[in-house]
Amino acid sequence: MAHQPLSFREEVRKAAIFQWNARGLRSRIADFRRFVYANMFPIIVICEPNLPNTIRLSGYELFMSSTTAENSKVLMFIRRELTYVHQPVSHHDDNQYICVTVKKRLTVTVVGAYLSPSSRFDRKRLRDILSSTPHPCIIIGDFNAHHTLWGSTKINAKGRNLVSFASENELFLLNDGTPTFLRGSTYSSCLDLTFVSRSLVRRTGWFPDIETHGSDHIPTYVKIEGLSPSKIRDSIKRVDWTKFQSRMEEQCQANASLDLEEIIKSTIHDTTCTLTCSSKLTEFDIELERLRAIRRRAERRYRRTEAMEDLRTARRLQKKIQRRIDKLESKRWTAFCESLDPRKPLSQLWRTVRGLRTKPIQRYPFKALALSQKRPDIDVAEEFCTRLSGQLPATTNLPTSSSCPQPRDPRMDLPFSINELKAALALCGHSSAPGPDGISYRALCHLGEHARIFLLELYNESWRDGTLPTNWKTSRLVPLLKPGKSPLELSSYRPIALASCVGKVMERMILGRLEWYLEGNNTYPDAMAGFRRGRSSIDNVVDLVTYVQHEKGRKRLCASLFLDVKGAYDNVTHEAILTALEEVGVGGRMYRWIRSYLSMRSFFVRTEDGQTSPHYSYRGVPQGGVLSPVLFNLTLIALTEQLQSTVRLSMYADDLCVWTSAVTRLQLRARIQRAAAQTARYLRNRGLEISSEKCALVAFTRKAMNNYSVIINGQTIPYIRSYKFLGVIIDRDLSWNHHVSYIKKRLIGICHLLKFFAGKTWGMTPSAMLQLYRVLFLGFLRYSLPALTNASKTNQRILQSVQAQALRICLGLPRSASTAASIAIARDHLVKTHIDVETLRTHIRHLARTPRHHLASLPADRPRSSFCQTVAAYREYLPTSFTPATRPSVPPWCLTQPSINLTIPGIRKKADMSSPALKQLALLLLYEKYQGSMHVYTDGSVMPNSSTAAVVIPMKATTIKFKTSHLTTSTAAELAALRVALDFITDERAQKWAIFSDSKAALQSLLSPLRRGLHEQLVFEITEETHRLIEKGHQITFQWLPSHCGIIGNERADQAARSAHTESSQILIPLSRTDAAWKLRVLARQCTVSQWNEPHFKNARLYSLDPTLSLRIPPGLRRGDATLLCRLWLGVAFTHAYAFRIGMADTAACDHCSGDETIQHILCECPQYCLQRQSLCNALDKLDDRTLSEERILRHRPDLTSQKKAVQALLRFLHSTGLS
Repeated sequence: MAHQPLSFREEVRKAAIFQWNARGLRSRIADFRRFVYANMFPIIVICEPNLPNTIRLSGYELFMSSTTAENSKVLMFIRRELTYVHQPVSHHDDNQYICVTVKKRLTVTVVGAYLSPSSRFDRKRLRDILSSTPHPCIIIGDFNAHHTLWGSTKINAKGRNLVSFASENELFLLNDGTPTFLRGSTYSSCLDLTFVSRSLVRRTGWFPDIETHGSDHIPTYVKIEGLSPSKIRDSIKRVDWTKFQSRMEEQCQANASLDLEEIIKSTIHDTTCTLTCSSKLTEFDIELERLRAIRRRAERRYRRTEAMEDLRTARRLQKKIQRRIDKLESKRWTAFCESLDPRKPLSQLWRTVRGLRTKPIQRYPFKALALSQKRPDIDVAEEFCTRLSGQLPATTNLPTSSSCPQPRDPRMDLPFSINELKAALALCGHSSAPGPDGISYRALCHLGEHARIFLLELYNESWRDGTLPTNWKTSRLVPLLKPGKSPLELSSYRPIALASCVGKVMERMILGRLEWYLEGNNTYPDAMAGFRRGRSSIDNVVDLVTYVQHEKGRKRLCASLFLDVKGAYDNVTHEAILTALEEVGVGGRMYRWIRSYLSMRSFFVRTEDGQTSPHYSYRGVPQGGVLSPVLFNLTLIALTEQLQSTVRLSMYADDLCVWTSAVTRLQLRARIQRAAAQTARYLRNRGLEISSEKCALVAFTRKAMNNYSVIINGQTIPYIRSYKFLGVIIDRDLSWNHHVSYIKKRLIGICHLLKFFAGKTWGMTPSAMLQLYRVLFLGFLRYSLPALTNASKTNQRILQSVQAQALRICLGLPRSASTAASIAIARDHLVKTHIDVETLRTHIRHLARTPRHHLASLPADRPRSSFCQTVAAYREYLPTSFTPATRPSVPPWCLTQPSINLTIPGIRKKADMSSPALKQLALLLLYEKYQGSMHVYTDGSVMPNSSTAAVVIPMKATTIKFKTSHLTTSTAAELAALRVALDFITDERAQKWAIFSDSKAALQSLLSPLRRGLHEQLVFEITEETHRLIEKGHQITFQWLPSHCGIIGNERADQAARSAHTESSQILIPLSRTDAAWKLRVLARQCTVSQWNEPHFKNARLYSLDPTLSLRIPPGLRRGDATLLCRLWLGVAFTHAYAFRIGMADTAACDHCSGDETIQHILCECPQYCLQRQSLCNALDKLDDRTLSEERILRHRPDLTSQKKAVQALLRFLHSTGLS
């Protein structure tokens, strides 16, 4: 809104409450938002907003008065940073109120009021509100009452009653008699009133605005001591990590005996600097400020002269101001959307997406709970902690004796290595919050080599002693409100534990060993998929669905029981965890460390009143602990042994499902009942209980099952028609109607979100929009597709219509554009193709990328299921030649790390040096460092259809070249060459070997073999082979050399790799995720092209222009040009003929000649554009000699350069004619 004199603007910025009768907020919303963001009022009360639906105000939570009428007459916005509680008020159409208790330094109840002009003042209603809410209070709003006490020229009944009520309830009026309502040239009054309790009189101040901001009411402000607006943060604190690392290195080198954690904390403090933030200025527009100044002068002049012309001028200017602001806001949003680029980090985009998808809520709802209960924050926090600890006596804690079982594999007790520490740090998220000690993951990741050695020694000391420092077992809890729950109930909060990051890094190292042991010894049952590498929750869904389909094909009845475990992670006993560890053979140091890890863990909650006393947990796994999921999994491992072989089980964390089949309903019920009882007994022995009221039964039959009930804990489990299992709604008929409806609703929401980022001519480029589509839309859709292999064509069309809707938004196409053509021009695939591809992706993961996955044999075991039938239909496309996925037989922490050098002295950046210089420095290195070693040169080559590698040993006059078993990446080809080089060394006598490679990526992956990556299986194979060779006495060094610089061995390896593309010899390599993805992309493309040639699918127009589906939107085009090009290709450009066809025009005739205005007519025939068309023809004549036609201009050209020139010529024509 307006720029007032500085002194008045400062007064406004100190105001705690802004109150205004807007007389229609929708038409003033843009101006209102700017004004609010400039002042950040803690509380805003708006009367008569006249809104058909709610509005969003960033940083504020909205409350509306309760009414049976069409619109609420009072809105109240509260800043999210405040602590507040909404007090419910019964609905009333004439006397509308909103009541919110707000706390900052002062606690006050704010009552927003609106009384319609013709209504009576209901004393009892307001008295009941005040008696049921905390005091002191402020009553503010538009009362439409007249009394001389507040400046009116008359007194009416409503005014008398209001004065009487204020006197009875010791309410004091803050108004000073200044009019707040203007009408015509002769009438003004004070209708907007503010009353406060006695205790607030000396702490509050009231003043009106100096302009109306476009309404006939003048806004009013209330200043309140203890409730002033928060200061805008103008500085931030940042750690100088370069300085931090150097200081840590200095201290570690100078002092051998230091408390590392204390040194880290002090160094963080010493290297933290304060940065001043540039103030966020609102865009200044001269025209807008000129209009505001004219309106302000007109309003002031009207108050002096009472001339109606001045008032009319002010009203007219308000409309101009609104149009100007709307234009500026649209321009600003357009500029923001156009700045989004898929090649840049999209963090800003994701913040915007989250902001658009979620409504603002209170930032600290836990404080609101204390406020509603009229208790100190710390008392509520103590109660919260007491509930979590369970108040169990300390005698239930674990024994602390030093005895423990012996480990089945002694290598588990070896000290940790620096490589394990580096791998653990690489998995840490830099954005994670630190624990009570204030040491973050980022600080640990920025430690230098000497500091990391000290940190490793700290971990190994804890490992040897089998104990953890107390601060590693102390967590600060942050109560987080569960989605959709009431903030005024203690059970609505989920504890988020912030534990020591130093301790959690050690947990990661232990987890790496424990996972290797459990997976390597096949400890986990097949039914368990949660928190296991290579497994997915969709595996459990596919297991259930394929079983049911197969058994139904055998004419058997099926049923599944879905179980809910009460607080599973919080209630499992520590004894059960330790017993499970002992049963699987984990003992020694790991057993002792985990026993100490679980015992005497404390937590507290920090509040403004201080932190609570320490509370101890005597059961459950640590909330947020790195080891917690695996430790919980261990307690459920033996569950499968308790169930009969005729019953199947699925376990994903605490989501359990039991299913079986039978010939009769009685037999089916008996099997389910027995499995339920056995499961309940097993869980009860481990401190867990099944929540019967949350369990459900689905019988996959239409036969009546009501007489065949299943009972758990004395309660009957109901049969239901559908159940949401691991994100997929499974119905009894497996028709997927419920799930498709659920998906459609979510996907339509994503479509609405996409509309915010682009229009026909503005916003993100089509390529950026399509990337957003792939992440948001396809990312959500793809998850459940492997289960939907038997989805009906109707359901596929439902999903396909939403898919086309999203793609039309991305490409700027009209709703009438063909579904098939929209999908084709976006280079996407039909839903059926997506289903098939995701089914194959899942099967390939089972088959090739996960060791011994029990679903790998699914096609043979359950051939009647639609999943297996889909796999069988594409059997010829499945990969057959690859190294089976295996786990390293030697523990990764026992592997000897070879010498790997990624640099050459004198070479800092290869691109900045000439080939002769690179060759000279490389030869110098070979002479000085590797003169006494046997040289081995390796290289890889990748062509569009094959990958090869080669190994050259000049001293042995040996060249080995080969193809890989399937197309792969250049890094994988280089790694395959290194593996073959090691195989050659295996048969040689022990000596020094120098293996040279020009792939830094391959050598870097060997440098960190414990880190997870795309080619980890190849890396482990190479690392294991290197380990065995070193044990045999070989000395192996890997050295990077620059490529194509004239070194003979390197050049020979490169030539051999290139020539191997015509060779027939192959070696098997693992199938990585990228390899499988490439195969599936090729398959999806083939399916789409095949469907494109089917008459019932293809779009005749687009097919004539692009029969091979090769048209692409050229990169670098403005969105308006790109969308216009797509419309021309699809024939949906808004010509008169097209508008007439869809009912948007009365005639198809051209404005300049007698013919119909079609695309062909505009581009090739209309005499209006003869001059501009000549330049288009000249450009096309350079590309081909065909007759000018629509097809010649728009068709796909195989040559990319010719295609680009044709598009540029077309766009020049459209711009020059003004048609764009």
